Amino acid sequence: MFIDESGHRRRALQVLAVVVGCVCLGYLLFAGALVSGLRQPVGTHPPSTGGAAPSGPDNGEAPTGRSAPPAGAPGQ
Repeated sequence: MFIDESGHRRRALQVLAVVVGCVCLGYLLFAGALVSGLRQPVGTHPPSTGGAAPSGPDNGEAPTGRSAPPAGAPGQ
């Protein structure tokens, strides 16, 4: 059986273990940052500017006041 008395094999394995540990830790930090970014409370995001702007309050009620007369009504 071969015995490495110089310690090169032991140091190589230690370096490999540190590299693998750093890669695993980096992956865990990256995954944690992604998960924490998804858990923001509702209402903390700025409003979207991609859609059309609302023309008035939307409370689910029909608008009040005069509207245009129906087509075919006298006076047109």
